[in-house]
Amino acid sequence: MKKEIAIGIILLVLLSSAVFLPASAEEEEKGVLTVSGSASVSVYPDKAVIRLGVLTENESADAALSENSEKVAGILEKLKSEGVEVETDYFSIYPLFSYDEGQKLRGYRVVHMLRAEVDVERAGEIVDLAVLSGANQVSGITFTSSKVEEAKKEALRKAVQNAQEKARIIAQAAGVQIVGIKEITHSSESTIPPYLRYDMTSIGTPITPSELQISASVTVSYWIA
Repeated sequence: MKKEIAIGIILLVLLSSAVFLPASAEEEEKGVLTVSGSASVSVYPDKAVIRLGVLTENESADAALSENSEKVAGILEKLKSEGVEVETDYFSIYPLFSYDEGQKLRGYRVVHMLRAEVDVERAGEIVDLAVLSGANQVSGITFTSSKVEEAKKEALRKAVQNAQEKARIIAQAAGVQIVGIKEITHSSESTIPPYLRYDMTSIGTPITPSELQISASVTVSYWIA
C-alpha cells in the first residue's frame, strides 16, 4: 500500500512539472533572425483622370459666375457628346482685394473644376476638346490601371521571396539553420503614379505617361537553430 502511495506521489510530481513547464521553453532555446524584403512591379496605366475647368474674374460676382457657368456648360456639352462622364471636382467663389491704398475690394473670382476619367489613349484628345470649348485651367492628369490590385499581390509575393532569399544567405553565412517562421509583418505598400501637367499653349500635343510603380515590403522573423 505504501509503495502504491509513493508511486502515486511521484506521478503527481511529474505531471505537475509537465503542467507548469512553459510552452515556449523550446522556442526560448532558438535564436531569431529578422529580415526585411521589398519588391516593385511596373504596370502601364490604362486610365487617365483629368482635372480641368474654368477660372473667371469680374468686378461683379454675378458677372463672374455667369461667364464661368456659360463656359463650363460648353465644356460639359462637348465632352458628354464624346461619351465622357464628367463631374464637378471643385467649385468656389471668393472676393479679390487690392492693397495699394489699404484693403479694397476689386472683384470676384469663380473657379469651377471638373473631373473626367477616360482611356489613357484619349487623354490628349479630351484635354484639347475641353480647352477649345473654353477650359482655361488644367490642374493635372493622373494615371491609374485596372491591373493595380493584381500588381499589388505580385509585389507582395516578390517581397516575401526577397526576404526568404536574404534570410537564406544570412543563415548560411552564419552557419545556422532556419527551422520555422516566427512572424511576418506587412510593412508597407505604395503606388507611385506618373503625374503630368498639360501645356495650355500646346494643342494637339500627345500625352504619354510612364509606367506606374507598385511597391511592397515585408518584415519576416525566422526561428534559427
